[in-house]
Amino acid sequence: MGEEEMVVAVVAIAAGTGVWVTLLNTIKAIFQKRGRDDQATFTQEIKALREEVQHLRRQNNDLILGLDNQMRLVDRRLDHLESRSLGAHQSHEETQVVGSRRS
Repeated sequence: MGEEEMVVAVVAIAAGTGVWVTLLNTIKAIFQKRGRDDQATFTQEIKALREEVQHLRRQNNDLILGLDNQMRLVDRRLDHLESRSLGAHQSHEETQVVGSRRS
């Protein structure tokens, strides 16, 4: 191997090594970017899930409070109807007692 051939071989090896280093750095950058993007996407998805859970908890609490309110309303109406029915029944009995005393 002559001196010129040795210089060509060293330059070829250096150029090939440079190409490989550049290629490996590019691949490394792609994977690092993908990792950051995946992590950012994952973080956004977790945040969205937390917000959805918080919304569902609020909705659940609103439904429970609404049901409790409706139960109280029904209870008041039932108490009112019972008091009217009981009052009408008592006045009917008083009328019968007063009527029987007159006889």
